[in-house]
Amino acid sequence: MKPENIRRFKSDFERYVNDLKVIKMDVTPLEAWVIMCQLQLALRHPRNIGPTAVIAREIAKEIQEKVAITPALQEIAEKGWKREFDMMNGFRQERTCIICACTDKFPCVEGCYWVLDNLCSRCVRKYNITVRQGKIEMRKRRYVN
Repeated sequence: MKPENIRRFKSDFERYVNDLKVIKMDVTPLEAWVIMCQLQLALRHPRNIGPTAVIAREIAKEIQEKVAITPALQEIAEKGWKREFDMMNGFRQERTCIICACTDKFPCVEGCYWVLDNLCSRCVRKYNITVRQGKIEMRKRRYVN
């Protein structure tokens, strides 16, 4: 980045963050869960420390309080903070749906099949997901039961 662009960014950013307006967003429980998981993943990085990590952790913990409303959800949400449960560390050795966590051994109650290696057909239908050329596209909030 050019020095003048950096100066403009700093100036704009300082004005923006000093504006004490609260940003509100409507998110579904699924979207909140995904945001929490992504923050947990980023915060597990050993070099992700400092003031922005503190803010991100506070936000992720607040989201966790709102979405982990049953003992089972609480247990999984807590594991998200611990590196030993990362998929690459053997926590999930079998194929697992990234949304509902069903597996070949424990499929969805209603039945499902694999659309991608990590996405089941029930979640594709329920969350209105399109898969094109092996990539996931979510259409905004038209979920079905």
